Amino acid sequence: MSYSPLAAVIALCALSACNSVAPTDSPPVSPAIKNPDINNKRITSYQEITIRSFVPGEGVEQFDRALGPSPDERVEIENAKCVIETAEFVLTFTTPRTLALPKFTSRPTRGTLKCVRGNLEGGVAISPVPNTPVFGTVTPTGLLVAALTARIAANRDVWVYSIPQITLYPADPNLAEVEPAISDS
Repeated sequence: MSYSPLAAVIALCALSACNSVAPTDSPPVSPAIKNPDINNKRITSYQEITIRSFVPGEGVEQFDRALGPSPDERVEIENAKCVIETAEFVLTFTTPRTLALPKFTSRPTRGTLKCVRGNLEGGVAISPVPNTPVFGTVTPTGLLVAALTARIAANRDVWVYSIPQITLYPADPNLAEVEPAISDS
């Protein structure tokens, strides 16, 4: 059985319609750098990443909230207001949006990504990762050398942030009642 190229194109178009995503036609937005005298010297360049916000799809109730629903069980939403904050920078934007995040010469701090839209909210921790290629296979000798040189490499490598897509959930009214009691103490 053979399929024509036209049938393949139609099938791909139909599949892509199932996972349609909002376009990000705006130019990338850059963060406000905190303590520019120090941090601007550490920035080597910028990486462009697109951040999108999602909600669990209709009828999706069983999933691990920490992991969120699988990609085929969620629906993209637009206009979630988000903030990424680390000790090095802060960036406010609305999803979906392409961001120009700095690449640092020494390991930057961990940060947070928090988004809200109406009564929906979500947040994740973001961590810096080395932006250096890894060659070869894992060997005991290679692991030993990596462990011995990790501290030196941490200050010489270029670091970028690994930022996942964010899933928003209805705000938990029970947490809203508890938070003021915690902050008043």
